[in-house]
Amino acid sequence: MNPERRELLAIYTVRLHVVPRLTVNDEALDFRWWPPSEPVGEDMSPLDAEIARRVVRSSVT
Repeated sequence: MNPERRELLAIYTVRLHVVPRLTVNDEALDFRWWPPSEPVGEDMSPLDAEIARRVVRSSVT
């Protein structure tokens, strides 16, 4: 039996003039700047990409 696994994902849509420096800590293990219109890289989950695309689409309407 597989142990319970819990993952949290936060998606934000922003328009920035300057990209801020982000710091990894015990609450955020990684950050990624990714325009949903671009293809998913090998190091990115296709599920996360689809969630991001849906967030962007829902914020436009």
